[in-house]
Amino acid sequence: MHDDHPTDTDPRDDPPADAAWGFAPPAFNPTAALDRLRRGLREAGLSERAGVWEARGGLAVARVSPPTAQATTLDVARATRLRRGSTDWRSHTLRHDADLRHFLDELRRLLAGARDADD
Repeated sequence: MHDDHPTDTDPRDDPPADAAWGFAPPAFNPTAALDRLRRGLREAGLSERAGVWEARGGLAVARVSPPTAQATTLDVARATRLRRGSTDWRSHTLRHDADLRHFLDELRRLLAGARDADD
């Protein structure tokens, strides 16, 4: 008699669902993410002054808090609207690379809206 299913395996020994793909996503590195964030903000035409990123004309657009040595996240904030005077900030905690991409996309939309309003 031929048995197609071996009896010595236990379904509880199956690998976790993430291991089925053969790899796990890389751990979030706040220091490397800070470098990518700074690059993305410079590419968006912003300049940094004391941790605050500004558009032309001195409009504050984003704030970045440098990570500590043991940090596993990156704390940032973006302006809710671009206007002169006081700035209302919306805080974000970046926990993975998708958060970083989303934050940069939001800033680009904010800047694009401001450029369209100026035209």
